[in-house]
Amino acid sequence: MSARVAAAAVTTARPASVNWARVVRRSVGWGTRATRPSDSSRSMVLVTLVGWTWSRSPIFPRGREPVRLKDRRARASKRLKTRPCGSRAASIRCRRIWWARVIEVAADIRAESYSVTLLHGVTGSGKTEVYLRLTAEVLGRGRGALSLVPEIGLTPQLLDRFRSRFGDRVACLHSAYPEKRRASEWRRVRSGEAPVVLGTRSAVYAPLPEIGFIAVDEEHDASYKQDDAPRYNGRDTAIVRARRAGVPILLGSATPSLESYTRAVGGSYRLMELPARPGGRPLPEVRLVDLRREK
Repeated sequence: MSARVAAAAVTTARPASVNWARVVRRSVGWGTRATRPSDSSRSMVLVTLVGWTWSRSPIFPRGREPVRLKDRRARASKRLKTRPCGSRAASIRCRRIWWARVIEVAADIRAESYSVTLLHGVTGSGKTEVYLRLTAEVLGRGRGALSLVPEIGLTPQLLDRFRSRFGDRVACLHSAYPEKRRASEWRRVRSGEAPVVLGTRSAVYAPLPEIGFIAVDEEHDASYKQDDAPRYNGRDTAIVRARRAGVPILLGSATPSLESYTRAVGGSYRLMELPARPGGRPLPEVRLVDLRREK
């Protein structure tokens, strides 16, 4: 292959007496400029060509064809979708993808820019932890965060996780509380004492002084629709509030609604996927049952 070598970097855990240029030339070929970086924690040879990348350990034999960067990303994504995160390497890939999802939305929080992101992740892939990390990012900037759940029954478990992370700064708003407690929580939110709000669809109207991030869990759930007057959709109202406030909103679901997924595929929303569980945990077995044959 004829390509101009731009640079070559060697990182290895071997002693400093190693002939770095010789290692690169043996692994990749002669005529390569080799430099030793300051970080020597990983055992890896990375040779960067113009438009190409060779990634290789010094102990491997030569002869591997270089792969274009976009092809490498496509193949890695395909492997992640088809393989469970059982091995240590696959688990690390899952963790890197998870962090990439957090970083993308965190960038919008820092820029205080409006965006709608659909987080399509399988059950147990870490969507709740994404909400928690982004909420912590917002609190660090002195602003508030709003997280919505479709049903009252889902609030206790999520409330425990939020309060274990943020303590008394979390307020919960839903119709199952007595009127006196709802008023007390409302005043805590209004005064800024509780900058983190968790609740059902009615919590979308929480009087947060400075909102910086909104999360809608299980965005596909029909419980976000209010049947009685005033009729509204809590998810869509949250999107409108995020647009008016100029803040990012994250829609999370393992089975996204058709309208949200269509907008994400069409480019109106940002689509982020978590296709596997971290730590090698397998997905539950799914079996199709033909009820016509059941007696």
